[in-house]
Amino acid sequence: MTELIETTVTADVATATATAAATAVAVQAGPAVLAELAAAVWSDVLAVDPPAADADFFELGGHSLAAVKILSRIEAEYDVELPVILLFEYPVFAEFVEAVREALADLEEVA
Repeated sequence: MTELIETTVTADVATATATAAATAVAVQAGPAVLAELAAAVWSDVLAVDPPAADADFFELGGHSLAAVKILSRIEAEYDVELPVILLFEYPVFAEFVEAVREALADLEEVA
């Protein structure tokens, strides 16, 4: 039983360390890398050309399911959890990217 607990704790620590490292890399990579990823995701999920900085999620046909898909793909890429409300609070592409960058930076500080 002790070995199982030690293995579980070790795995949890390794996962937390990997998540923190991935988040740190994402933040250090800079906003351009995040913007490229977000543009590709928005383009794919919304079936539109890559969005301009002033593109509005809702004007591009965005809705709640699309928001979940977009955030899920970004979360998977950076191994983080982001609130769905983020896209509703920041529907303009450039503002959304900045909000995600700030959320990643906040997560890096916590780690």
